[in-house]
Amino acid sequence: MNLSHRIENSPEIKLHGISMETSLIENKTQLIWQKFMPLRAKIQGRLNEILFSVEDYPENYFNPFNPNTPFQKWAACAFQIDQELPKEFKEVIIPAGLYVVFIYTGKGSEIGQTYQYIISKWLPQSGYKLANRPHFAKMGSDYKNEDTDSKEELWIPIKSR
Repeated sequence: MNLSHRIENSPEIKLHGISMETSLIENKTQLIWQKFMPLRAKIQGRLNEILFSVEDYPENYFNPFNPNTPFQKWAACAFQIDQELPKEFKEVIIPAGLYVVFIYTGKGSEIGQTYQYIISKWLPQSGYKLANRPHFAKMGSDYKNEDTDSKEELWIPIKSR
């Protein structure tokens, strides 16, 4: 697998959305988005149309890796500061930091292979290691979920070894 990537320093990102505790085995991703999207559609004050899927893993989540280990998963987006939001929405802040950004093209249900490649192959061969900050995906107008031409950006937090 040869994915193009870039290294980017991201500013702090403030989002609002819905979260649930899940695991890779339990995978409540679809349930989170089913709750989030109808509420989001009612809000006029979005800053843009970009959707964020955020995974906040506990420290040392990947060492040793266990797909049953729980983490916090978010469906979120950016809103105007003065916007009144549904009571179900909570704030999630992604701290500023260094990220490797991969562009994934393909079905959403097949993205696991790409994440596996990034964590198990690309990262060990790079000059970086995982940083303890949330991982996230940005889904804009090119995102079409189960379409083979769907695109999203995968943001993996990194730091120098």
